[in-house]
Amino acid sequence: MKPYRARAVKEPRAVLAEFGTVIPDDVEVRVSDSTSMIRYLVLPQRPKGTEGFTEEQLAGLVTRDAMIGVVRAGNPEKEKAR
Repeated sequence: MKPYRARAVKEPRAVLAEFGTVIPDDVEVRVSDSTSMIRYLVLPQRPKGTEGFTEEQLAGLVTRDAMIGVVRAGNPEKEKAR
């Protein structure tokens, strides 16, 4: 296993924190490593305030980092404030 992947398995909170994502202590973190037979899909959590968004609007909030599970999908309220 590559050093980064091994570290992500052993210290997921520390690795995520390096991306700027701090997971609260009351949130369970599970790490599942893919194999040649199993692949995992990360589904970003829907941001608050997006209930009426179209598929295109939602897609605009999702970044590469959100798809690999190291940050949450964009927050539309923060985007409006900019």
